[in-house]
Amino acid sequence: MSKIPLSANHRRSISSSLLLVEKYVNEIEQVLSNPSKLTMYRIVNNVDEQRISNCMLIAKEIKAYIGELAKKYTLAPTEVDIQRVISSKKAAMWEILCDTNSSRLKGFGLFPVEIADEFDSDIERLQKMVEEI
Repeated sequence: MSKIPLSANHRRSISSSLLLVEKYVNEIEQVLSNPSKLTMYRIVNNVDEQRISNCMLIAKEIKAYIGELAKKYTLAPTEVDIQRVISSKKAAMWEILCDTNSSRLKGFGLFPVEIADEFDSDIERLQKMVEEI
């Protein structure tokens, strides 16, 4: 396979697209092989084993082809330090929780005054736990 040169702008754009496709394929593989066991998110398996096997096979092919395209168009992988990933996820969680205290929920109606302090304390505790990650 011969390499095809592209401008830096095109390489960045294509790399971003392929990165997202690869991430989504990876998420599909994760769901099919190990369904989420989260408290607030449940995935109901309504797919038969044949469909799962077929999807896993195609996902593997897609990832291999993305690797071929990366070589063909000289696309470099995005490198991110684990600490940076952790920090950005923590910041996102913290921001979400800041918008989840009783005073911020007024857009959804008056929050029950009698439980506001307890609720805010619970959310604050969760924020502190997130900060410890």
